[in-house]
Amino acid sequence: MECEIKYFGLIGEKLEISSERININDLTVDGLKLKEVFIKRYPILKDMTFQIAINGKIKDELTEEQNISIALLPPFAGG
Repeated sequence: MECEIKYFGLIGEKLEISSERININDLTVDGLKLKEVFIKRYPILKDMTFQIAINGKIKDELTEEQNISIALLPPFAGG
């Protein structure tokens, strides 16, 4: 099963990609949290602060859901 990954703000700029589709099996590496999997996949993320949203909720672990959408979110400033 594939899931959609969206890269926002500075993350997308650094990776030079705004979104991609990845097989969910490529994101489930034994013993690694999802954030660690992305850092392993894209080492440039190691020095960046970001959170992960899965289906609109901030978390770092995948579940057995269908239609998974993942977003990597940099810190946001607002006002």
